[in-house]
Amino acid sequence: MKNLKNRVILSILLLVISGCVQEEHRKKVTFTVDTNAMDSVSEVGVRGQFTSPPWQVTVPMFDKDKDGIFEVTIEDKTAQSSVEFKFVIEGDQYELECQPNRILKFKYQPEEIIYSGVFDQGDGEQKDL
Repeated sequence: MKNLKNRVILSILLLVISGCVQEEHRKKVTFTVDTNAMDSVSEVGVRGQFTSPPWQVTVPMFDKDKDGIFEVTIEDKTAQSSVEFKFVIEGDQYELECQPNRILKFKYQPEEIIYSGVFDQGDGEQKDL
């Protein structure tokens, strides 16, 4: 009887442990931010939960065609359902001061996403490709 009890406990433990680990999926996210309302912005980036360490590293964004819209594509694997982030200018000037962070929501599958926003306006758009 004691042996059966130990097996049941071990089986439950294995189910709990194996059930808690979620599979990571590939995410390819292109961030775009319109800075045309700003005066002479030269350095734009994005910071958030997805950098290492979180919120401490600025991922640089680029305006290759000089239209005032900066972009960068980040690709990684994750099991997270969402990440928070903000755009920054000139190295350390965060947008949306004293306002909630932007949120990028993920599905539990591989994805390609474009997130478009306007600097310092919280109404960005997430589009799945």
